[in-house]
Amino acid sequence: MPVYKLLLLYYNPRTAIIYKIIALGLLIFQAIYLNNIINKHEVLFKRSYLPALFYIVFMSLFIPFLNLHPIILVNTLLIILLDKILSFYKTTSLITVFQCGFLLGVASIIYFPSIMLFISLLIGLAILRPYNWRDWIASVIGLTLPYYFLSAWYFYFDTLENFWKIKIPGYFIHLIRFDFTLTKPMLALIATLGATLLLALFKLQSNSYRNTIKSRNFQVVLLFFLLFSGTSFLLSPKIFLDHFCIIAVPLSIFTSYFFLSVKKTFWVEILMLIIIGLLVYNQVIYHV
Repeated sequence: MPVYKLLLLYYNPRTAIIYKIIALGLLIFQAIYLNNIINKHEVLFKRSYLPALFYIVFMSLFIPFLNLHPIILVNTLLIILLDKILSFYKTTSLITVFQCGFLLGVASIIYFPSIMLFISLLIGLAILRPYNWRDWIASVIGLTLPYYFLSAWYFYFDTLENFWKIKIPGYFIHLIRFDFTLTKPMLALIATLGATLLLALFKLQSNSYRNTIKSRNFQVVLLFFLLFSGTSFLLSPKIFLDHFCIIAVPLSIFTSYFFLSVKKTFWVEILMLIIIGLLVYNQVIYHV
């Protein structure tokens, strides 16, 4: 993570509060921007502020989530990427495809496992745009361009061989290790969120015939976005708790859909109270 390491050069106990303020500012910006693009592209069946609310909630589940970790930086780029992928439906610009690849390239040199989402970009191209081989070439060029500049930097300092022969292969050949211990409150929270996601996907499937073709295509793209962001941990040699922030973007969208589509609001209010209660409890337990 060469770019993230540069950001940590000035990190010390005196500057820690500044890093936390930057993280909070990024979190607020991401929530507002995500909510705007969901409403702009009409991903949900009606306008709502729920995506911003759930994004804030999911990004605040545990204390490590609230620091300036690499995922909170990557999520900014992923939200911009999502905006551009959803715009494929209205534009045929080759520059937009190149920008998508470039955004993922930059995201991957901040946090390499995010490169898995390149597959979701290709799926978005296949679903939302007519086939054009130039689009696929442009996306690959955009993805590799940051690595070209990074390789030139390492070549200048005579560390290029170490980067390509040791650092990059290390993400593909390793044992999966967890850097945290699952407590009972954490398991309860994970189970609650997992059940909510399953209910949301079931509701999405049962209501699919009511949606427009555009909305259905967007939802399929978001499903793959969720899948590949969720499996990106396979490329991480050591899995930290904050890694799971990478699924906050698609998870907040599907959860919002479920809460909007349920007619009996009493049950979703109870579910929301359970999530908030477990959030607070986990914050206290983890802090202790």
